[in-house]
Amino acid sequence: MNLKPYDGKRVRIFEKNGECFEGICDYCGKEYCMHEFGQEEECLQIANFLFFKNNIRSVEVIESYQDPFGSLEKLNFQDGVDSIADELFCEEEEHILRMLKCLTYSLTPDHDSRHIDKKALAEILLELRDTDISDICQKEITAILKQLG
Repeated sequence: MNLKPYDGKRVRIFEKNGECFEGICDYCGKEYCMHEFGQEEECLQIANFLFFKNNIRSVEVIESYQDPFGSLEKLNFQDGVDSIADELFCEEEEHILRMLKCLTYSLTPDHDSRHIDKKALAEILLELRDTDISDICQKEITAILKQLG
């Protein structure tokens, strides 16, 4: 499978273990992966997640996302504030908005968010709010800050 044509595209990646991830990806060649990640194998990167060629079952270019947020954002939420921040400060605004939508959903009383340091998350959101992001993201941030109290 040639991964290079997917560089910069919105994709759906199916891993061999059955998991599915969506986002705008960057292609990383073998040399780069060896230097940066210690693995001499090309990969696709979506936000702070790496998908190495030997773990990918298939990749498809998509026009739009299936849901407002997906597995990637849910895993970042489960991993905690540092992983959330990694995605919130990535270069792709689509990824930022999807993470914000995941936060809005996951911070409701119906979901377990005890593992999240809410003060640290609020500080990250305040820092993000001061950057040059869209009005849509600004509104999501304001709503989440209200949720956090």
